[in-house]
Amino acid sequence: MTTIAARFALKNIRANRLVNIPFVISNGIMFLLYNVMVSLQSNQYVLTRHKDLITFIQYGSWLILILAGVFVLYSNRFLMSRRKQELALYSILGLEKRHIRRILFIELLILFALMTIISTIGGFIFGKLIFAGLNELLHDSGVKLMNYPFSAQAFLMTAGFELAFFFVLFVINCSKIRSKAPLALLTGEKKGEKEPRSNWLLLVIGLAALSYGYYQAMHVEGLLSAISKIVFAVLAVALATYCLFISFSVIYLKFRRKRKSYYKARNFLNISGLLYRMKSHAVGLASMAIMACGVILTLSTVFVMYSNMEKTVDGILHNRYYELYSIQNTEQSPSTDELQQWAGEVEEKARQTTEAYTKVKDGISITQLTSAVLYSSQEIKYVSRKEKDLMNPKDGFKTGFAILGSLDEYNRYFGTDIKLSQGQALIYSNRDSVSNIKSLKIGDKTYQLSKGKTMVSSNFNVDYIFLVLPDQKTMLEVSDLLQAPDEMGMGTITNSYYAWNAADQSEALNRAVKSMNHDNFVAINETEARNEVYSLNGGFLFLGLVVGLVFLIGTVLVTYYKQVNEAYEDREKYQIMKQVGLPDALIRRTAASQIVWLFFAPLAVAIVHCLAAGKIMSNILILFGVSNMTYYMIRLGIVTGIFALVYLLIFLLTSRIYYRIVR
Repeated sequence: MTTIAARFALKNIRANRLVNIPFVISNGIMFLLYNVMVSLQSNQYVLTRHKDLITFIQYGSWLILILAGVFVLYSNRFLMSRRKQELALYSILGLEKRHIRRILFIELLILFALMTIISTIGGFIFGKLIFAGLNELLHDSGVKLMNYPFSAQAFLMTAGFELAFFFVLFVINCSKIRSKAPLALLTGEKKGEKEPRSNWLLLVIGLAALSYGYYQAMHVEGLLSAISKIVFAVLAVALATYCLFISFSVIYLKFRRKRKSYYKARNFLNISGLLYRMKSHAVGLASMAIMACGVILTLSTVFVMYSNMEKTVDGILHNRYYELYSIQNTEQSPSTDELQQWAGEVEEKARQTTEAYTKVKDGISITQLTSAVLYSSQEIKYVSRKEKDLMNPKDGFKTGFAILGSLDEYNRYFGTDIKLSQGQALIYSNRDSVSNIKSLKIGDKTYQLSKGKTMVSSNFNVDYIFLVLPDQKTMLEVSDLLQAPDEMGMGTITNSYYAWNAADQSEALNRAVKSMNHDNFVAINETEARNEVYSLNGGFLFLGLVVGLVFLIGTVLVTYYKQVNEAYEDREKYQIMKQVGLPDALIRRTAASQIVWLFFAPLAVAIVHCLAAGKIMSNILILFGVSNMTYYMIRLGIVTGIFALVYLLIFLLTSRIYYRIVR
C-alpha cells in the first residue's frame, strides 16, 4: 500500500504544480534566510569582528522564523482548500482515511524534503553572498568567502524547525479529513456564498482606529514622543486596515449598487462580482496592504540610513581626523576659569601627544554646555527632578537638550565674521519647528534669534537646540537660567573638545592618541568613528534589508495565491457568462477591472499609510543622525516608486496565470 500511496502522492504533486511549486520555493526561501541568520550568529569572523551585530541577527532570525510559520500555515490552508473534491473522491472510491493520511504524509514529506534541500544548499551559497554584502555594508575589506564555512548548527536548527512545521501541517490536514464527511468535502468548493452584510460597527471601529493612528503619527514632535507613540500608532492603523477592508468595501459597493449607473452591463457585473469577492478576500487584501507598507517603510529607512552614514562620520569629529574631549558633570554651571582650565588641559594634552610624532594642523578648541530642558517654539525652561512624565510633558512643551556655544568659537570654526549684541543669539535645532523661530524666552529674558549652523557632534542623536551666544559670560548666564532652583535641577554637562589634523599620520600616532583614553578623557580618530558608525548602523541596515526581503516574499506569496484562488473561483463563472451569451470582450473587461481593483487597492492603502507615517518615521530617524523630514520623504518617494514597479511586475506575471486557469 505504501508504494501505491507514493504513486498517488507523486501524481498529486505534479497535478497541483501550480500551487506546489510556489509553496516549496517561497517557504524554502524563508527557511533559507533563517539558515543564513543562524549561521551568521555562530560565525567566528562575525563574533570576532562585529560582535555588536549578533543582537540584530538574533532578532532577525526569530522574526523570520515566526513569519515562516505564518507563511507555511497560510499556504498550506490554500493548498488544502483546492483539494476538497479530490479528497472526497478518494473516500468515494473506497480508500480508507488511514490510506488518505498516508498519501498526505508522503506528499508533505516530499515537499518538505525539497524545501530542506533549498534551505540547506541555497542557504550556504546565498549565505556567502549575504556574508560578503554584510561586510561591505560594514566597510570591512579584509573579509574572504572562506570565512563563511558550512554551519552544521544552522543546518540542524533549520531542519529541526522544518520537521516541526511538517508534523504541525500533517496534524492539521489529518484533522480536516477526519472531521468532514466525503459529501461535505465534495460540495465544499461548490457551496454558494451569501451576500456579505454591511458591518457598521466594524466601520466605526476602523475609522476610530485610523483617526487615532494617523493623529498619533502626524502630531508627534521629537524623538521621545515618537518612540512612545509609534507602537500604538502602528497597532491602531493595522487594526483599522482590517476593519475598513472588511466593512467599508462592502458598504461602498452597496452604495454604488443603489445608483442608476449600476444597471449598465459593465457596472452590474463589476460591482456584483466585487461585492461577493470581498467577503472572502477582504482579510487577504488587508494583509497585502500591511505587508506592502512594511516593505516600503523598511527599505526607505534603510536607504536613508545608508546614504547619511558618511555625513554622520564627518560630523562626529568636527570635520577633523583626530578629536580629544573631556566631560565634566556639575550640579550647577561652571565658572569662566573652570571652562578655560578644562579647555586648556584638553588642548595641551592633544598637542603634546601629537607633536611627539608630527605637527598639528587645523586645530580648533570648542567648549559647549549641555542641559536637559523643556522647550517649545516660544520658550526654553529648566527640567526639575520633580517632573513625573518627561516622555509627554504638559502645556505644549517637549523634552530635549539645550547646547550652548560662544560666538568666537563659532566664527573660528566656520570662518565667518558674525557679530552679536547682548540679547541676540544664533539658533540651530534638529527639530524643524524650532530652527526658524525669531525669538525665544529663557527664564526672564527674551533673545532675538537668527538661524545658524550646528557645531554639535553628529552622534548626539536626541532632540537638541544649539544656541550661539555673544561670549562665554553670556553662555554661563543662560546656563544658570536653565538650572532648577533648590538643587532640583539635572545639572550641567561641559564638553571641552579639541579637534585637529596631523601633518603626517602613522600607526604610532594613532596608538598614542588612543592611549589618551582614561578618566574623563575620550580620544577617537576618523577611522574608529567610521567603524563604530558602520557597525551600529550596519546592523540596523542588515536587519532592515532582511525584514524588507521577508515582507516582499510575503507580498508575492499572498498575491500569487490570491490570483490562483480567484482564477479557480472565476473559471466556472466565466464559462456561465459565455453560455448566457455575454460578449467575450465584456467578460474580459469585467474580470480585468475586478482584478485591477483587488490588486491595486492594497498598494494605494499602503502608500497612504506610508505618507501618514512620514513625520513619525523622520522623528525616529533622529536616532541615526537624520533630522531632515524632506530628506526622508524624498527617499520614501523613490522607494515607493520602485516598489510600485515591482508590484506591477508581480501583477502582470500572476495575471497571466489567472487567465490561463480561467480559460
